[in-house]
Amino acid sequence: MASTQKTTCPVLMSSSAAQVDATATSSGSELESPNLQIALLMAEVARLHRELQLIRDGRVGAALGGAEIRHARKARGWSVPRLIYAMTEAADREGVRLMSNASLKTSISRWENGRCRPDELHSRLLEQVLGRPLLA
Repeated sequence: MASTQKTTCPVLMSSSAAQVDATATSSGSELESPNLQIALLMAEVARLHRELQLIRDGRVGAALGGAEIRHARKARGWSVPRLIYAMTEAADREGVRLMSNASLKTSISRWENGRCRPDELHSRLLEQVLGRPLLA
């Protein structure tokens, strides 16, 4: 008997974030679940939509993805702790709170290595401190 587990797939649509719930069965491969496949495809469509907006706005050459975040940080001569400091200062100016420095360090590593992407808040802060827009 196949068990059912709930998987949440975050989807970024232009400037707003939405949550897509996908129900996957754990019998065999989870990618065989049509709902999970749809959620993953919707996430990819949202990413491509944002990329297209950057192209239309003429900003595609300046956009940052995972490896480009590291490159932009190193081009400024910044260490990860220095980037954390800059992001914290920018967040303070906006009146928002960030995760702990240890969690932010882990998140930056994951962003730079392409394992995940920053959310809206962190994307905006990275854009401010690095001076370039991010590819979502």
